[in-house]
Amino acid sequence: MPDNTIRGRFAPSPSGRLHLGNMLTFLLAWLDVRARGGTMVFRLEDLDPERSWEHYADLMADDLLWLGLDWDEGWRPGSQDCRQGTRAQRYTAALDALTERGMVYDEFNSKQHEILTGVVTRIDPRTGNASLRIGTGTEATDALLLAGEQVKGETLVEGQRIKVYLVDVRRQSRGPQVVISRTHPGLVKRLFELEVPEIYDGTVEIRSIAREAGSRTKMAVWSNDENVDPIGACVGPHGQRVNSIVEELRGEKIDIIKYSDDPAEYIAAALAPADVVDVRLAEEGKACRVIVPDDQLSLAIGKEGQNARLAARLVGYKIDIKPESYKEEE
Repeated sequence: MPDNTIRGRFAPSPSGRLHLGNMLTFLLAWLDVRARGGTMVFRLEDLDPERSWEHYADLMADDLLWLGLDWDEGWRPGSQDCRQGTRAQRYTAALDALTERGMVYDEFNSKQHEILTGVVTRIDPRTGNASLRIGTGTEATDALLLAGEQVKGETLVEGQRIKVYLVDVRRQSRGPQVVISRTHPGLVKRLFELEVPEIYDGTVEIRSIAREAGSRTKMAVWSNDENVDPIGACVGPHGQRVNSIVEELRGEKIDIIKYSDDPAEYIAAALAPADVVDVRLAEEGKACRVIVPDDQLSLAIGKEGQNARLAARLVGYKIDIKPESYKEEE
């Protein structure tokens, strides 16, 4: 057999299911052979004669769709399309599509939980969903920024460049689906990593983030160097660093507090800008009662409970806030 010819076969597993991994390995090998000008013979052998081709086609349906193929359109053995060579042509097209999709998938899969920059190409007037073009050249792909993943009050326009957070990449029949968000807390974290050198090099760590996108974010930071102020590093000279991020987030307020291993100290800091008189931790479970000055009760709770809600999510404790006068009545 010539060196540039490869023969292959697929046998089902004992359960009767064809393995996608084996099929893709075979197809990728074929790509390599084609690149060297060779040929490859593809056969399905050792299949249970008591089972129909349709049975195996059903098992492979999802795999074929990923390759851009449709079993009902000329893939049945002996069909006219097969006899006329259309099948081979479609295999070639499918392999080309597989290679391109695989490259796009791998490219974006390696960037999960990172920030990407995309260009708004269309706004759906009915749903508010925004279509984005992310990347350039052969590695570019389209992504859909759902209305629910957009910052509240933010108005997007066609041609606008925006930063998004890559939540996930999923394989779909028409190519990779890129799941992106502007509301994910990870977006704030990555923006600070880009803006603050001390976070990027690991001197300052972001320990926790609680966010209500478009309104307010609370972020707890910690320094591994006692000579570096973690809050000051994030704020930057004259507030330049944090202001740059606030501008990117269209005016979203950001509270930066210092993380502490002492739960009481950490909870008190999380309720800033309110002052805290005392923090009483529950004997069991992650709950506490916080005492604040009477004139700061509303500040500690925040508008519609936002400050208390974000503080509780930041520290992971259930927080019951009481005025100082409540303490005197006990």
